[in-house]
Amino acid sequence: MENNFLSFACAPKPSTVNKLLRPKLLKMKMIVSFLLFAVLQGTAAGYAQINIVEKNASIQKVLRQIGRQSGYDLLYNVDALNKAGKVSLELNNDTQNNYYGTDDPNTQELANELVEILQGIVPQISDPTSEAGKEIITAAAMEEIEKKPTLKDRLVAAFKAGTFEAIKKIAKNDFVEVFLTAFKAGLEAKPKK
Repeated sequence: MENNFLSFACAPKPSTVNKLLRPKLLKMKMIVSFLLFAVLQGTAAGYAQINIVEKNASIQKVLRQIGRQSGYDLLYNVDALNKAGKVSLELNNDTQNNYYGTDDPNTQELANELVEILQGIVPQISDPTSEAGKEIITAAAMEEIEKKPTLKDRLVAAFKAGTFEAIKKIAKNDFVEVFLTAFKAGLEAKPKK
C-alpha cells in the first residue's frame, strides 16, 4: 500500500506531462512534415539525365558521379566497393532510353522536318554563320514552326523526353543545333503552369 502511495504522490500531474511532451510532439510533427515534403519534392522532380563515360574506374567514383548528376545521395559500403574492382561504363541520354535514341523513327522524322525547314531559310540569309544571321534563321524557323502546331507540340515533347541530342546527331546540321538551343532556352524561360 505504501509503494502505491509513493508512486502516486511522485507522478507528475497530467497538465505537466502535456507541457513537457507538447514541444517534442511539435518537433516530431515538423520532422515528419519535412520528410514528407522532401519525398514528394524528389518524386516531382522526375528523372535525371545522367551522362558518364568511364574506363577502368572504381565503382565508388561512378556512384559519386551518379549522385552528383542526379541530385540523390547514394549510400554504399566503401569497403565492399573497394574490393569490387574497376568498371568501364558509358551511360548517356541515348543509352538510358533507346526508344528516344537515333534509331527511333519519330525522332528521325522530326530531325528531317527541321532540316527541311532550315534548308528553306538558310540560303535566303546573306551571312548565316554570323550571330545576327543565326538569330534571323532561328526567328524565321520559329515562325514556320508556329504555323505547324503539331510540329511544335512534337518538339516540346521531344524536349521533355530528352531527345534533342539524338535530333542533333541525326540532323548533322549546325543550324539545327543553334535552333534547338534557342528553342530549349525559350521553353525553359517560360513560366510553368
